[in-house]
Amino acid sequence: MSQQTEPASRVTWLLAAHGLLTLVCAVLYGLDVSDTVSTVCFVAVGVSTATAMVVGPRLNRSVERTTWTVMLVVCLLFAAGPAVRAAVRDADGLTAVLPDAILLPGYALALWAMLRVMRLRGTRDTEAVLDVVVVVVGSLLL
Repeated sequence: MSQQTEPASRVTWLLAAHGLLTLVCAVLYGLDVSDTVSTVCFVAVGVSTATAMVVGPRLNRSVERTTWTVMLVVCLLFAAGPAVRAAVRDADGLTAVLPDAILLPGYALALWAMLRVMRLRGTRDTEAVLDVVVVVVGSLLL
């Protein structure tokens, strides 16, 4: 096997594995089998996504890694927020807003990272920029 096809096949295999894991977990999460299964699915997809953000740029020899690092931080914040929410479910006062204090910076970083990718790719398309803003703000409002 030549060296050029080996990394491509590895990337394809990793992408397929991540996609399959995400699909299976989304179905199980949607079926609401139990709280334990839902939690395991949430953690599995989060860990798989975070791993992809570390492995992907390395396998593809990305020169620009700042955006990927920021997206990894976003992924971790988006995992930590719901985990903290479950832990402080019955809390009141400032403790009750702690999950939101973890999640809100994640949205700002996600917007920054998406706009950075567009700038690095040389995209000056106003509609594309607005699409990115709409997606991030829409996610924020969920």
